[in-house]
Amino acid sequence: MHKQIIISAIQSQQMIRINFQKETTGEFVTRDIAPYDIFPKKKKNHYHEEDFLLGYADIHVPHGAHVVSTYLSNISSVEVLKESFDGREITRLVNPKEPPVIPRNW
Repeated sequence: MHKQIIISAIQSQQMIRINFQKETTGEFVTRDIAPYDIFPKKKKNHYHEEDFLLGYADIHVPHGAHVVSTYLSNISSVEVLKESFDGREITRLVNPKEPPVIPRNW
C-alpha cells in the first residue's frame, strides 16, 4: 500500500511525511523526507529480504538534516506533501553506494 505512494513520490520528486517505528528504540516518529529509493534488504536475524526506504530529511527537523532509512513494514502512514525536492541534490546528500532500483528521470 505505502510502496506505490512512495514510488510515485520518488518519480515526481515530491516530499513525503512518514510515521514509522524506529528499529533501535521502538519509538514512533514522524519525518518529512525526500524519498530517494526503495530496495530489498535483509533484516537482522531474518533470511528473507524486505523493502527498505532510503531518503533524506531536510533542515526543518529539530535534529538537523540527515539520511533517513527504514523498512516499509515499519511505516504506519505516508502522506505526499505539496513541496518538491531536487533529485540531483538529494542524490548528492544521500550519497548512495548503489544505483537506484526505482526508475526515475532525474
